[in-house]
Amino acid sequence: MEHGISTPIFGDLGVAHRFTRGDDRDLTLLVIHSGGQSMPDLLRGGHALASGAAVLSTTAIVLPDRRCGFYHHDLYDIQRQAHMIAAFVQLAAYSYGFNPHCVVIAGYASGATLGASVLLVRQELLAGAILLHSSVPQVPMGTLFLSSIPIFIGAGLQDTHTPAQDIAQLTAIFEAAGAHVTLFWRHGDHILREPEVALAREWLQRHFPQ
Repeated sequence: MEHGISTPIFGDLGVAHRFTRGDDRDLTLLVIHSGGQSMPDLLRGGHALASGAAVLSTTAIVLPDRRCGFYHHDLYDIQRQAHMIAAFVQLAAYSYGFNPHCVVIAGYASGATLGASVLLVRQELLAGAILLHSSVPQVPMGTLFLSSIPIFIGAGLQDTHTPAQDIAQLTAIFEAAGAHVTLFWRHGDHILREPEVALAREWLQRHFPQ
């Protein structure tokens, strides 16, 4: 398969995004940018995690003013946007020809919080998740079912933005739903570092081999 990039701005899919085709492998990374800002260089484009995977990179939801980013502090708004992202993934899968059930979501900070919310509100959609320094999203009512879904959570022991109790709560939510959670703690703050990305990359290769 040839590598290529498609960059619709505000098209029929409803979300500004970039799609990069990967090699012949059944994996697509959905990379969610953080709070209207650029993804850290260590995760830019998702290729630091899986060089051969297709990458669907989202930047902003198209609302009437076309200026709204993903993340807001209102947890109910995050949940609403999570449903929009889930619908977008299905539309993008149809448009670009990838399997919507072989998508691993990857996010950092507020992008990870939205990614966690997508996983919770549409439990049947994603194959896995890489959540780096995520906060706890709004948990939907009812029984959660994430049986055997692999999830990597990265966190910093000195991270004041996402304290340890939030990470512990998020881990407990996923494990109670049956997910297989790999939790990585490092000595450090909110800033993403190469060792954390390297471990996430190894985790991805182990759970989604080429």
